[in-house]
Formats: sequence, C-alpha cells, structure tokens
Amino acid sequence: MSYGEGYSSRYDPRPSHIAFAPAGDEILVGTRQGDVGVNFSSGSKGVGRSFSVAGRSPIVDIVSIGETAIVVAAAENGNIEVSDWISASRLLSIKTGKRIRALAASPCGAFLAGTYHDGTIELWDLRALKIAYLFQLPLVDATPDHLTQVQDAVAHGLPPRLRPHVEALGAVLQYRFRHVIQVGEHYGPERG
Repeated sequence: MSYGEGYSSRYDPRPSHIAFAPAGDEILVGTRQGDVGVNFSSGSKGVGRSFSVAGRSPIVDIVSIGETAIVVAAAENGNIEVSDWISASRLLSIKTGKRIRALAASPCGAFLAGTYHDGTIELWDLRALKIAYLFQLPLVDATPDHLTQVQDAVAHGLPPRLRPHVEALGAVLQYRFRHVIQVGEHYGPERG
C-alpha cells in the first residue's frame, strides 16, 4: 500500500519530506498540509500518531533526536515545531518569519541549525529541552551523565526562572550518585 491511499481528493497526503522517528522503528512523513505523522511502524503503537505545524504550510524538513525522543519539523512558511515524540507534547514553537530550506541537529542533540532561502543560517540551543527531559526521567533511570548535563547547564547560564529548579534537580542527582562521586577510582577501604 502506498502512503495516502484511501484519503479523499481534498486532502493531499503526498509526502513532502520523510525521516526516521527517534527510536528508528517508525518512518515519519511530512505532508504538503503541514502534518507530520507515522507512515510505517514496526509495532502497532505508532501508526496514527501525528502533529501539525502552525500555518499548515508544506513540511520542508524533519529532524529526530534519538536520546531525548525529540522530533523537529519545519514548514516552508518559517514555522518550526519541536515536539516530544513519546508524549506527543509540543515543547517549543518557533516562528522565524523566513522561508526555511533545511534543518540539521548536532550529533549530541544540543543544537539545531536552520538555513533559509535568503542564504542565512540560524542556530538554536536545545540544551534547555534536555533539562525538561531529565525532570520527566524516573530517578532510577538517571545516570551520572545526566548529572553532568545539569551541572553544565547551570554553569553556562539559565533563565532566572529556571535556575532554582535546575539547581534542585542537580542536588537530587548529586545525592543519588554521592557514592559514585565519592568512590571514584578507589574501590576499597583505605589502608593505613
């Protein structure tokens, strides 16, 4: 079956862009109407999940960031939607006011770059979105790397309204990994 089979003629479901979902088990399709949805899923859970980009303009690019399960979709009209793919919640909407040509995410998922038809390039810092992900993560699933991410975010500056919350998260993670931090390379009792 081809994508879009069975839709009415008023709706043009032909893909304008495709990408893999963050876990790699689904194929995401962006349409000319500004929708992003699952075309193929290795399980039954994914088919039917979707979101729309404001303005209903053709999708020109989709980027997925695996570690945090973030999907970013850009429409030709300059609107960008950043969504959590697992919870299907919108994390951030960006209205650039320019015609977008393409998006790219850094390998670590910390930055998003966009290029426009006028030849300019814009860079967005997504590290604050990773902090939101850490607040949702069960404490038993946290790793020392997550503590490092929080400490890095605090060291590089945060908006004043977020700082106390992120510092509190850092304190909780520091307590969670206190033995890992204290023991370090030393694995036994000290001899003296």
